[in-house]
Amino acid sequence: MHPCSVEDETWAATVVGDRLHVRGEIDADNVDEFARVLRSAVTAGVSKVDLSEVRFFAVAGVRALLVAADLLHEKGQPLTVIDPHVGRGRCSCSASPPPGGPTPAAT
Repeated sequence: MHPCSVEDETWAATVVGDRLHVRGEIDADNVDEFARVLRSAVTAGVSKVDLSEVRFFAVAGVRALLVAADLLHEKGQPLTVIDPHVGRGRCSCSASPPPGGPTPAAT
């Protein structure tokens, strides 16, 4: 098993190439472990997260994705989230503006 992979009662994650494939449910009980696995995977070169087999995804899971997006942003890469339930099934996210892009206006 890949060092960034996990198999649990409610969720599992497997790294294949540059993709972290997540299955099951990400909720308040396991989001900290999900965030740790995701950070480790991104640090190891993962740039895509496949959520196509996730049945439930808590808001805290979205926060973990944004942290991972920031880590990749520092390397000049986007985080691609694959989820057939959202739009056309793919989105790239970044919590920070891309290099050379606009900065948020002060409020």
